[in-house]
Amino acid sequence: MILTRDIHLALIDAPLNPHRLSIDDHDMDELCASIAAIGLINPITVVPVGNRFRVTAGHRRFLAHQRLTRDFVRCTIDNDPTDARTAATAIAENFDRSSLSAIEEALALSRAMHELDLDLAGLARLVKRRPEWCARRLELLDLPDDLGPLVHTRSLPMQSALALAQCTDPDHRAYLTQYAVHSFFMLNRRCPTPR
Repeated sequence: MILTRDIHLALIDAPLNPHRLSIDDHDMDELCASIAAIGLINPITVVPVGNRFRVTAGHRRFLAHQRLTRDFVRCTIDNDPTDARTAATAIAENFDRSSLSAIEEALALSRAMHELDLDLAGLARLVKRRPEWCARRLELLDLPDDLGPLVHTRSLPMQSALALAQCTDPDHRAYLTQYAVHSFFMLNRRCPTPR
């Protein structure tokens, strides 16, 4: 059974495994300003855990309410959660509404795949993407340590990082990576991508 009501923020815990590795301050400022001006449009989704609640969808909206020092937040309470439904809710929320980095997507896919014991086809159905898209994201988890953070911060395109990972000489890869990051920066400077 699902119902909606206001819950005191002190009774709500953040997700155990949030999909985001970091929260962009600028985006949070914009979200806080929007909530302060017009209120919360979509309630966050929580599941009961003992006498408390845990966020399953709407982590950023929850953080915005904390930042705004609000006492209560409107919540949709899922009283009959299953692991599959909770995972599906969180993935749908983050993949459809927010801009996760490719690395964050890869980590979320991997977590869902293992927690729900899914094969690639089942994972693709869960996130409503093609299996090839999921497989390409999962490849990012094998990137060398020098490339993953660049993909996460959007300093290097995913495809470039995967190509650079084929270079096994760390010094040569570092040289090529520096060139690729600089080229990507210059290209975006001339043709900025709308946010």
